[in-house]
Amino acid sequence: MSTEKKVIVSMSLDPELLNEIDNKRGLIPRSAFIENELKQSIKFAQKKDDILKICTELENITQIRGRYPTKHTLMSPAAQMMVHDIQERVDKIKSTLIT
Repeated sequence: MSTEKKVIVSMSLDPELLNEIDNKRGLIPRSAFIENELKQSIKFAQKKDDILKICTELENITQIRGRYPTKHTLMSPAAQMMVHDIQERVDKIKSTLIT
């Protein structure tokens, strides 16, 4: 834990955002809640690029499925379904992160 004193920061918030914060924080003091949310947001932003890189790697691995016509593929129907499921999940993760 840092030994430095905390700094007071003033900011303006949209009333809807303030209501959302107040509804979500419950009995937690607003300043502590917002500080924690900011820390989490910064950590997530740092990891977001890593997550997108992993998604791209998974997409590249599953592209084998698209390289061959379905009747010539060596994968069983169950394996094809798994690859398709992976592709859908990767797409969902990427769309969630990019939005």
